[in-house]
Amino acid sequence: MRAENHVPLKRWYGLWLAIGLPFGIALVVFLSILFSDAAVGERCYTSICCANFVALFKVPIAIAGLAIPAVAIVAAIHRSDEAAIQIQEALSNNVFGNYLKHRAAFVEYVDSKVDRLLSDKMRVVFDAAALYEHIYPRNGYAYFEVCSNRSYQFWTTLDARLDSLIRVSELPEDVERSGALIASLLGVFQLLQMRIENGGRLRGGSGLNESLEVGVVIGHDLPVALNKTVGLIFDVIKMLDSFAAAEYDYETIESEGLNVHWLRSVHDAVKNKIKYLKE
Repeated sequence: MRAENHVPLKRWYGLWLAIGLPFGIALVVFLSILFSDAAVGERCYTSICCANFVALFKVPIAIAGLAIPAVAIVAAIHRSDEAAIQIQEALSNNVFGNYLKHRAAFVEYVDSKVDRLLSDKMRVVFDAAALYEHIYPRNGYAYFEVCSNRSYQFWTTLDARLDSLIRVSELPEDVERSGALIASLLGVFQLLQMRIENGGRLRGGSGLNESLEVGVVIGHDLPVALNKTVGLIFDVIKMLDSFAAAEYDYETIESEGLNVHWLRSVHDAVKNKIKYLKE
């Protein structure tokens, strides 16, 4: 029940119906007896007359008396409705407060982990607020959940983008794999709402791909830089999954997909077609 449906008991139609209906029926029965029963007789105030009055009009009196339990029932129903309104308002306030606290805790959690992900001058920068909306798409002022469902678009898209990154080494030789590598890394970074500052850069080696560029972790050569960057990606995924409790299977992807064999294959495919720059 919504709060705007609240009305005081004295203005509730059920109260006046509970009072008026028994009294109305009682009045009809009273008048019927009064004008049709010859035993009513003259007006009299003796004890015998009063006893006779009660005996004659006990049915309308009993009917009128039904108003008392009827009012009690109506009052109980009204109290129940009022309690439902209060509970609903309390739940709404709890959802609202829990959502704000959970969102703030997520942002604080991500920010607290940033300095541990990279060292020296390199930094990982997140848009934690936007990331929260992607991981918890249903959360808001009217709905709240602690765990992020594994079937939500964020996790399924992450699957697809990591798979795209894995498939770079399997692309045909006539495909510009350096551009595909950079585009795949960019796709993962954009989904995770992150970027690397003061690190290295990968730039496409030829044609249209020359305009593609992505920040990576600095290494003394391309394989090391790629290895560190992939490791950072999985550190971030592990960090997010530990908070969201989505039970994302990043360990299988890391061990069976983005492993040493993948790194070697990608390096052999792009080593002469990609520029690795240190800032």
